[in-house]
Amino acid sequence: MLFGPTPELHPLVLQSLFLRARHNERLGLIIADNHLNEYALARLARVHGFNPASLLARIDFSRPFTCHQLHHCIIDLVPAKTPRWRALYILGLLDTFYDEDIHLPIVSRLLGDILVRLRFFASQGLPVLITLAPPPSETTRAELILRVIHAADAYWQPSPEVIEHFIAQQIGFW
Repeated sequence: MLFGPTPELHPLVLQSLFLRARHNERLGLIIADNHLNEYALARLARVHGFNPASLLARIDFSRPFTCHQLHHCIIDLVPAKTPRWRALYILGLLDTFYDEDIHLPIVSRLLGDILVRLRFFASQGLPVLITLAPPPSETTRAELILRVIHAADAYWQPSPEVIEHFIAQQIGFW
């Protein structure tokens, strides 16, 4: 799990997606925060001499816009699809869970189901990378982050130096 502001994690995620997809790895990508820039990923591929269309074709994209859609997206992943993937990325896992219009008991149940399902995938050998951004300052649901951290096998909050390094590497690509 990666924790940090989305603009800081974005270069790390793009680099990882690019490196895996260029090695012909098929990937699952669930974009719950709606912040992935596919054009930047395509530019990164082009700069390194790869066909962006074939690289992007190796990534199965999904963009849920609510916590209910995200829940269905993860719970309904069929075993026939996930074995093709070398990794599953979930960007902004909690972003849709901060919607105060959805009652906390429902949010809690949906998140619990998702975490159990992701642990199952990980136990089957599928690496799962989750990104989390700091919660909005006005939310009363910051404790959701602790649930995800406790469910994760590893937690990393990149230092400013690491972020600056990756941003500097990619400045010319954007």
